[in-house]
Amino acid sequence: MSYYLLKDHKLSFFYSHCEINIIKSKTDVLRDAVIGRTGNDTCPVKLLERYLLQAKINPLSEEYIFRSVHVSHQAVYKLLPSCKPVSYSTINEAFKKKLKILGYDGKKFGLHSFRSGGATVSALNKTVDRLWQRHGRWKSVAAKDGYVKDSSKDRLSVSLNLDI
Repeated sequence: MSYYLLKDHKLSFFYSHCEINIIKSKTDVLRDAVIGRTGNDTCPVKLLERYLLQAKINPLSEEYIFRSVHVSHQAVYKLLPSCKPVSYSTINEAFKKKLKILGYDGKKFGLHSFRSGGATVSALNKTVDRLWQRHGRWKSVAAKDGYVKDSSKDRLSVSLNLDI
């Protein structure tokens, strides 16, 4: 196990997963998340570990993990020392630029799409509601359910199963 004790949260890395414990938050009442290692190239735990190593982030740093980046004229990227996190709008803008490079219309997507997409995939794969509600950090069932996009087939099953 390895861990990072960073500003307002603690990251713990295990063989099978990563745990994120949020020490201080005005909005996150659940204060923790568990993310499994998938073994895929897109594994979020593997990518986070790689980012922390390449960014040379000190495990006992008081700085934020995700913060502004300086790009030198030789296209060398370096995190700026900062006491404030990178803004949502900056991350969203960078995401849309990457989508455009890949040939997608960035106007159709936003970072919030991941919450709806993750909730929908979890629901379709029959993951226990309580677990993906916690993973998405939704306080209420009503809030969680608003993120799921049910398929037409599933929606039609309600009236078709009425036997009328």
